[in-house]
Amino acid sequence: MKAVKTCSGVPEREKNLQTFLEDLSVALLDPELYRSGKERNEKQARKSASGDSFYSEHSKLLRDGIQDVPDGKTGETWAEVVEMVGTGKLKADKIDIAKFVDKFEEEVFEELEKHGFVKRKNGRIVYTEKTERLIARKALEHALKELKGRSTGEFPSKKPGFLTPSNNLMEFDEFMHCFDMIDIQESIVNEFLSSGRLDKLDFEKAIAREFNSKDRVVFVLLLDTSDSMRGEKLRGAVRAALALKLAAEKYDRNLRIYTFNHEVRKIRGGDLLNVVAKGRTNIASAIMKAVKIAGKEEATPVVFLVTDGEPTSPDNPVGRALNAAKKLGECRDARLSLIMLNRDARYEEFCLALARKVKKSTFVRLNPGDLSVYFLREFFRA
Repeated sequence: MKAVKTCSGVPEREKNLQTFLEDLSVALLDPELYRSGKERNEKQARKSASGDSFYSEHSKLLRDGIQDVPDGKTGETWAEVVEMVGTGKLKADKIDIAKFVDKFEEEVFEELEKHGFVKRKNGRIVYTEKTERLIARKALEHALKELKGRSTGEFPSKKPGFLTPSNNLMEFDEFMHCFDMIDIQESIVNEFLSSGRLDKLDFEKAIAREFNSKDRVVFVLLLDTSDSMRGEKLRGAVRAALALKLAAEKYDRNLRIYTFNHEVRKIRGGDLLNVVAKGRTNIASAIMKAVKIAGKEEATPVVFLVTDGEPTSPDNPVGRALNAAKKLGECRDARLSLIMLNRDARYEEFCLALARKVKKSTFVRLNPGDLSVYFLREFFRA
């Protein structure tokens, strides 16, 4: 069968297989994120179907609740699966992912490896940066849909720092402003409206743009990966971290990500999807890492601390954590967002004591699924 080319030049068969493998990767790594995307697509399909007869058959299937391909229609061999996927007859959102992977586990991971979604390291399969960016993009898209307003994530300050223009315009004052503050476009328009001339600019009629001072900010995400974070807590935290990481890249913001159990580990590309929950909880070392970063970069630290319980490491873990929080509070304009992924009231006293050590702090209890939106709301804080 001759391969059909898409407008981008990529064979249609390969495009269909790539999409199928992307959906499989998301479904395997983060079922909740996959389900939310699937439900959104189905909702859009229903909406389109309501006013377009072209979608009527698809809409009827959705209304009748037929989500899976009937038994025997996924192909008895992997070659048949690839053929059905390539021709568009089989899509990930129409199959039971768990049953499908159970049936074709070896073939699925061979295909994922061939397309760069996984690789083998020390005899085990690990996910790659390609998969990380895929999950990050979907997590960010999902979270941004729930946000109304965005800003750069910087905070007004009277301290010396770099300057960013505001929306406030005023007459140019040579004693108050430098020439870099002149808004050329507004000044030319003002000159033209007053004199009708464009051949010269009268500086007495120039318009200056007011500037606001902003501190240099470093965002630090401290993510608990101790043994108690297993399951949806860790998946939700990783999903949120990836969304925040991608947002920081897009807006060129300084973000550092560290995981911690009894040790603190710096996160690099591809690391997050392969994090395993194990070990004890050393909150003191994690906070001290943020303190050291702020001091080294001479920046205001904005710290997100995500955990699900009290510290258990090293000796006197609670006292050490409180002392570390005190040192963070001594950093200039430090901000701490303490996020507890546990509804147990026993941890409230510790959390509140920790938060009190930093003047600008917040303490919230969240479900893992709400972390992405919370991170971005704080990051894009107005």
